[in-house]
Amino acid sequence: MAVPPGVDLVVSRRHRKFLAVVRASSESRRDRLGPLLAAALLEARAAARSSAGGSPLAVLAARRIPERLVAELRDYAGRVASDVSVGIVDVEGPALFVGSGLDGVGEPRPLGAARRRSDPRWNLSRAHEPVHPFSDLNQWMLKVLLAERIPPDLLNGPRASIKSISQLAELADVSLPSAFRLVRYLREAGFALQGKPLELVRVSKLLERWRAATIQSRREIGLRWLIPSGRPRQQLHQMVLKAQSQAPSEGLPGWRSEPALSPGGPRACLALFSAAQALGFGHVHGVADHFYVGRHDVSTLESLGLAAARPDERADVFATIARYPRSIFRGAVEKDGVYVSDILQVWLDVSEHPARGNEQAADIWNRLLSDVVGRGSGM
Repeated sequence: MAVPPGVDLVVSRRHRKFLAVVRASSESRRDRLGPLLAAALLEARAAARSSAGGSPLAVLAARRIPERLVAELRDYAGRVASDVSVGIVDVEGPALFVGSGLDGVGEPRPLGAARRRSDPRWNLSRAHEPVHPFSDLNQWMLKVLLAERIPPDLLNGPRASIKSISQLAELADVSLPSAFRLVRYLREAGFALQGKPLELVRVSKLLERWRAATIQSRREIGLRWLIPSGRPRQQLHQMVLKAQSQAPSEGLPGWRSEPALSPGGPRACLALFSAAQALGFGHVHGVADHFYVGRHDVSTLESLGLAAARPDERADVFATIARYPRSIFRGAVEKDGVYVSDILQVWLDVSEHPARGNEQAADIWNRLLSDVVGRGSGM
């Protein structure tokens, strides 16, 4: 059964399907949990009515919920929405589930390891771990959430109107707790609507915060060609193609294979100004070529026809070590067989680059990202 709009999880138990709307809070206060449970009850009921099948289930998750508050929340749900099953999950202890077909699930005891292994869809125990909103995986999920607004030749990724956390986890190929934590951050920071958890708003502010979080000293390595061809741009493309061919194929189901992602081989794609040029956004000229590489060692560079430039030598090309390899290489697009950093990555990377990076970033913003920001429910 596909996940209907507005539903976070579809869970099967004893030949019944439950349409679960999950709401979570980082605080176990009555004034926080009460409204969240009320919203989950309404949304679960509405989702069940609009769906072809499935029973409504409202799940509330938090850390260290007092027993008295659990009882109050359970009684409240029974009074106002007796037709909706309820789950109150303490991610550090007991889980209470109340409703037809859920007997045995609601035993007041910690979620055991056996349950977590047998049905990871119920595993919310990691949902409230501290979140770094712009970690490698979170940057990749943000690209997935924005992909529908950006042409596929500028950003690689699955394109869909994402309605639930579980759908995001599936499309991005990440764990459910990882997707849950990111969506929680987006809600609490005001970047996603409460009623529609994956509809991004205030995208301009989100992008600025993303850029600020990833601006830091880049590990760039100046390199020289062992045998210069006299055609540096073509030689760079051939080098990236060679790096790709040395990496065994590894794919994500549903949209494309990713030879650049294998940990066993070199990972490489055009980066910064070179990527902007390849994507049709070349604005700054006369800057040395750049490419991303997943690792750095002498043998890898030599196999690609490169050697480190001495301090007194002018570099032919710069290699940048990918600090966020999943986001960088999964989002990369293919141009004539060569992987190229996606347009969001290019904007992030060039913004503070000393070689007229602010001009290049402004060009990308004016020609594309200003429209991306303008689409949706808020700026």
